[in-house]
Amino acid sequence: MLFEPGRHEPLTQLAWDEPRARALIERIAADAAARFGDGVVRPVHPRDGAPARELHGELYHGACGVLWALHHLHALGVTAASIDSAMVELALQRHREWQASFGGTEFASYLIGDIALLLLAYDLAPSDALAARIEELVRGNMHHPARELMWGAPGTMLIALFLARHTRDERWSQLFRATARALASELEWSTEHACHFWTQDMYGRRSTFIDSIATSGLPAP
Repeated sequence: MLFEPGRHEPLTQLAWDEPRARALIERIAADAAARFGDGVVRPVHPRDGAPARELHGELYHGACGVLWALHHLHALGVTAASIDSAMVELALQRHREWQASFGGTEFASYLIGDIALLLLAYDLAPSDALAARIEELVRGNMHHPARELMWGAPGTMLIALFLARHTRDERWSQLFRATARALASELEWSTEHACHFWTQDMYGRRSTFIDSIATSGLPAP
């Protein structure tokens, strides 16, 4: 069961109070934004029994996701707290230090690499240099053997989709379609099951699956 009463906070009987909810969102957002100026540190829940620790910079471990959330809430006018390019650069720096600590090279990975942070940096301050780097990473990831959201082309395909919809620049639409063609070209045929499938090579293990995670069924931009 997903819900175990002993491991969850009990529900309360408080009536909905929009001003109170907005005030709490503002307080949480302001606290999160302030911590990025203090070394990208997050508090840990007392039940975790661990001291405060630094976030890695990329999307998967939290810092990039927090920055995107703050950026989105501010854009909606929900919070006064906002982010700037310096915060993104700090997260990117911390991420690259973490990658360097174990010789990581997966900079195009949607969840573990640079690219989601670069996308945020581009949204804050578009530049030809950032666009060129993002395009380079997407193109270089088209034939990644993982073929899934975290490391592979389905993740970087989403980056092209987001940029195509946001900028209306045909460059990104073409890149989205090129990635889709690359993925389609790697489909294999199973005579046993009479269907197409992908072979995935990840962490030294090979496996097969019939859908490209997170991108199958997406409309072309």
